[in-house]
Amino acid sequence: MKIVKILKREEEVDQKSYILWTWPGPILLAFLIFLDTEQGDRFMGKYLMHMSGALLAGAFLFFLLMLIFVIFLSGRRFVMFQQSGYLALLMLLIPAYFIIWIYLAFRKDLYYLKESREK
Repeated sequence: MKIVKILKREEEVDQKSYILWTWPGPILLAFLIFLDTEQGDRFMGKYLMHMSGALLAGAFLFFLLMLIFVIFLSGRRFVMFQQSGYLALLMLLIPAYFIIWIYLAFRKDLYYLKESREK
């Protein structure tokens, strides 16, 4: 239930939690970018065109909620590194999304934050 503590702002977003809870976001976005290609058009014609409208709307709503969740956790992680949390809004730009996610996912936690957590 660590994610509940993070959402309540009782704990910081460490590297492991960030990767664990946000990895579906980049995968979903990569899938949406794939749908914009020629192979994606064939995939849509074969599988997605037969989906019901409610299922398609549910998938779109899930993607939006996942995007908001990832931006929120990214903002909390930027604040942990003493940077502006508003930098996470740059993730709304598609090329910046992957770059910022990789930066936040693989940047090591600051050593003095680890020491303060252990105390």
